[in-house]
Formats: sequence, structure tokens, C-alpha cells
Amino acid sequence: MWVFTGDERHAQKSIEIQNAWASTLVDITDSNWYLQASWVGNASAIAAELIRDTYSGWSAADIAQYKGMLNNCFLPILNKRYSFGNRELSVCSALCAIGIFNDDRAAFYQGIYHWMSY
Repeated sequence: MWVFTGDERHAQKSIEIQNAWASTLVDITDSNWYLQASWVGNASAIAAELIRDTYSGWSAADIAQYKGMLNNCFLPILNKRYSFGNRELSVCSALCAIGIFNDDRAAFYQGIYHWMSY
């Protein structure tokens, strides 16, 4: 909404939500843990990239904490789990989105390579 409306309240709320997740999430578990990691990892990394690149109110320390959450909670799951069909492609998409946000070429290229080989 921030990008579409220019209303800073949307950017600030996005940062508040992202900071809350980054400061509390330590693991992803449940029966669909890899699917949750792929769906949330993809959408949240894209949202974080939009905020970081278009709004100056997100502190460097908070961005670093967010990157750490993606590295510690999402990438370990995404690196070791592939499924079939749309689930597998969700993993590829999340790897690419996290790779872009974290400036992690290995994650990005892993997502691209796996998508192309699939």
C-alpha cells in the first residue's frame, strides 16, 4: 500500500510487522513447514525489498536483523526441501526473493537453477 498510495503510515506499519517477525521468529515447524517457509519467505522478502528500496525509515540494524531471520529460519528449510509442482516452484521463488533481499547470489542462483532444471 505504501508504494501505491505514498502514505507513510503503510511503510511504517510494514516495518513494524517485519521487525516484530525478525525479533521473535526462531524456527518454522508444523506439518507443512517447507511450504510455510516458501510462501512466507517469498512474500515477506519481496515486501521487505520494496520497503528498503523506497522508504528511508527502516534502520540498518533492523534490516540486518531481518536478514538474519531469513538466513537462520528460512534458508535452512528451503535449501533442503523440494517437493513437486507448485510447491516446488514456491521454494524456488522464495530462494530467489530471499537471495535478492539478502544480496545472496548463492540463494538466488539456487532458486533459478532449480526452477530451470525443473
